[in-house]
Amino acid sequence: RALAGETVDLQQRRHPYLIPLPPSEPRSPFAQMQQGVRIAPLAIEGTIAGTISTITDTTEQAVEAEAAQRARATAEEALQVRDSFFSLAAHELRTPLTTLLGRAQMLQRWLGDDAQLPERTQRSVGIMVEQAQRLNGMVSAMLDVSRVQAGRLA
Repeated sequence: RALAGETVDLQQRRHPYLIPLPPSEPRSPFAQMQQGVRIAPLAIEGTIAGTISTITDTTEQAVEAEAAQRARATAEEALQVRDSFFSLAAHELRTPLTTLLGRAQMLQRWLGDDAQLPERTQRSVGIMVEQAQRLNGMVSAMLDVSRVQAGRLA
C-alpha cells in the first residue's frame, strides 16, 4: 500500500513486521517490545521510489491499555456483586419487616384511642409504626433500584 502512495500505520498485534526487541518497560507483561510502525511512500520528483519506515515503542501504551481493561473488568464485577448484595439484602429485610409492620399496626388499632393508656405509650406505638413504614419504603426503594439495574422493572 505504501508503494501505491498511501501512508500505513500498523500496531504490533496487527502486523507481521515485528522486530524482536526486549520490552522497554521493566515490569512489562510482554515478552517483546510492543511496536507501532509507520510506512510512508518516498517520492522523488513525483515518482514513488520506495518507502520510509519508522518504528515506535508502544509498550507503555499497551501496558496502560491492558491495565485499564483489567480495572474496567474489576469495576464491572464489583458493581455486579454490589447489585446482587442489595437485591438479596432487600429481600431478606422485607420478610421480618413486613411482620413487624403488620404487628405494630395491629397493636396501634387494638390500642385505639384508649384514654387509660399513657400518652407516651400511644406516641411510642405511633413512632414504631411510622419507623417501620419508613424502613419498608427504604427496602422497597432498594428493590426498585436493583430491579432497574437488572432491567426487570415493569
